[in-house]
Amino acid sequence: MTDTVAVDDVPHGTSDKKVLILIFDGVRWDKLQEARTPNIDTLAAEGSLGRTMTYDPDEYSALTVSGPGHSTLLTGVWPDKHRVLSNVIEPNELERFPDVLTRLRNVRPDLSTFAIGDWPPLMEQIIDAPHVKILHPSNEGTGEGASSARQIIAWASATLSRHNPDVGYVYLILADVAGHRFGGASAAYIEAIEQLDREVSTLVQALRGRPTYDQEDWLILAATDHGHLDEGGHGGGEPEVRDIWTLAVGGDIRPAPVGGAGMAMVDIVPTALRHLGVEIDPSWELDGAAADELGPTPERA
Repeated sequence: MTDTVAVDDVPHGTSDKKVLILIFDGVRWDKLQEARTPNIDTLAAEGSLGRTMTYDPDEYSALTVSGPGHSTLLTGVWPDKHRVLSNVIEPNELERFPDVLTRLRNVRPDLSTFAIGDWPPLMEQIIDAPHVKILHPSNEGTGEGASSARQIIAWASATLSRHNPDVGYVYLILADVAGHRFGGASAAYIEAIEQLDREVSTLVQALRGRPTYDQEDWLILAATDHGHLDEGGHGGGEPEVRDIWTLAVGGDIRPAPVGGAGMAMVDIVPTALRHLGVEIDPSWELDGAAADELGPTPERA
């Protein structure tokens, strides 16, 4: 489905417990700290922004690239189960281990779900069947990721302002494009992260400006899938590539010092499900745990 989908196509939700998942491709931990990110910092002060690690590419035979990374974030299982091992998405086990939006569509069809992003394999092959799915291609080869990010955030903000979704998923490729083109040590990479922070402000303002916001219980989850080498690129087991982060604010999340042990990649899905009141079926074989179930030192990667 392309970006011709109208905001009005998002169905009316039924829950006062809601989740917004923000995924920023290719944002490594140390550069997130180096960049000026006042809006992410504000969320971190209200919740938990912690360091974690990607899967070990040697252990899971999966490259630290977007295909396996986003499949892990979206399914709640490691690559040995979902079997997306590179950016060649197929063959895989995503029917057995579906993305969380499709899982919710199956077990709680009353919940209104949407996904919007600008990386085609993610939107066309990894995310299957939310109520509304929008691919807004970034034309990344021409460096138009910044424009794509603004348009994605504009659509998502309008959806949050004018409608009543229960679960939203917003993905932006901007920083990853900058990392590939200019390197993880470049000023352009920092600027991309800082633009992402500005987009966060727009989206959070729309969420918190909802006329029913005070009667709702929103959980915001944010994460990245990998970092970048100084010269640009990723795929191996270097610390700059594997050292990533997760953010959680709202719901039952307690504030925690920035930089502590964060949720593992596989914890995003069970944390969202728990907040929504969805009982996790053991047959789903999820590898993660909800954030409020984690111990004091959750080194889970």
